[in-house]
Amino acid sequence: MEGIVEGCLGFLYDLLMVICVGLLILRVAEGRSARWLGLLVVSGMMLSCLVHSSVLKVGLVSVLCSVTHYVGREEVMLPTLDKAVLITGCDSGFGHDLARFLDSAGVRVFAGVLNELSPGALKLKKEASPNLTVLQLDITNSSQITQAHQYVKSQTGKAGRIISISSMAGEVPLAGFAGYGASKAAMSMYNGAIRQELSRWGVRVIIIQPGAFKTNIFGSREQWNCAQEDILNGLPKEVMTSYGEEYIRSMQQRLANMSSASSSDTGPFLEDLKHAILSPRPKHFYYPGAAAWALPFLHRHCPTSLSDRILSRIFMTGDAQPAEFGEL
Repeated sequence: MEGIVEGCLGFLYDLLMVICVGLLILRVAEGRSARWLGLLVVSGMMLSCLVHSSVLKVGLVSVLCSVTHYVGREEVMLPTLDKAVLITGCDSGFGHDLARFLDSAGVRVFAGVLNELSPGALKLKKEASPNLTVLQLDITNSSQITQAHQYVKSQTGKAGRIISISSMAGEVPLAGFAGYGASKAAMSMYNGAIRQELSRWGVRVIIIQPGAFKTNIFGSREQWNCAQEDILNGLPKEVMTSYGEEYIRSMQQRLANMSSASSSDTGPFLEDLKHAILSPRPKHFYYPGAAAWALPFLHRHCPTSLSDRILSRIFMTGDAQPAEFGEL
């Protein structure tokens, strides 16, 4: 019986060694460092010469297989020198940060801006490398889209992948963000459809769904004050009666609270975008930021009544109540 056990352990040890060798050869073939092959040789020699227990041998080589599989998975990114990217919305926010980030990484950047004379556009022109070109590109203006497309096409080859910035609000219903969430949900559905369609041409379609990062999406206090007065002056009488001016004005403070709670470190977002652009095998979806996976997980797996209550507590801050609160 003991001989049978030893034979089985010996066979298992040999099998694991074959698996480990296969993993290492695969890593080297994919362009990974050959140092893992050296690690295998040294480890194998140590196991053969120093370890006599078959059980311990099997355990150690199992650990070696795991280390080779997981730690050896560092990815070789595509070279940046022959890559070009068109980014919209580079006046500020994520678009501006991404343009600078990719420019510093050596990618040729076409930075579309809403206004060529905006502070963000002028900053890019002044501080970026010669590889970055600022383009006047209002995505609601068809003539500007055509001009930008023709120019970029004349400077580059065919598109290899399309990356869209969505939001967790496109998946998780957030009070006060119905219009914004609906637009992001539509974007995600649209990208999901063209991902299947464009795969026939070898074009990858990728969605980035970030969590709460601090950008200028909420605008300045001055912009909010101006917009708020326009909203109040344009509301029908019955709507104003139902909501009340105090409740409508409280939205400004809610947005300020959300902005202050957001992360100012956009590093995770930029790194995911870089991977989406330069990885030979990009993911279909990226979720940078803790809230990007936590809140969708809550929404998917909790009972609706519970998730609604939790989300309301997070996003419906403040003591202001609608004027006709509790009357329906």
